[in-house]
Amino acid sequence: MPVARYALVACTKAKNQGPAPAAAVYSASSLFRKAFAYCRIRGLTTFILSAKYGVLDPTDVIETYDLTLKRMGRADCRAWGERVTEELRKRIPIGSSIEIHCGREYIRDLDLTGFEAHNPLEGLTLGNRLRWYDQNTPSP
Repeated sequence: MPVARYALVACTKAKNQGPAPAAAVYSASSLFRKAFAYCRIRGLTTFILSAKYGVLDPTDVIETYDLTLKRMGRADCRAWGERVTEELRKRIPIGSSIEIHCGREYIRDLDLTGFEAHNPLEGLTLGNRLRWYDQNTPSP
């Protein structure tokens, strides 16, 4: 049986005004647009990791907010990671492949044990991430 394929894309500081579907709110960011397009064109079931809302389906309607894991304390980040890990385990079957398109602060406190998780952009700077998406996104 083929392994189900999923992707996690991080929320962004730049946001369009809500209420609107999560993908539309975060599309103010070119990094988000490119990461999201890359995952969707490749047929990956894509979830968005939000500092405020946790795990979002791209169609979930959300309000605009100003919160980032970078400004949260370690205890709050760990609690966020536990909550998001629990949400992911409810949505994604153990053994599934998860492609990560998030900065380290969004995956640092996640427990992805049991998943085939990989981060193709690990260690790349913002500019190199944008270039990577430009070079690796298949045409629709």
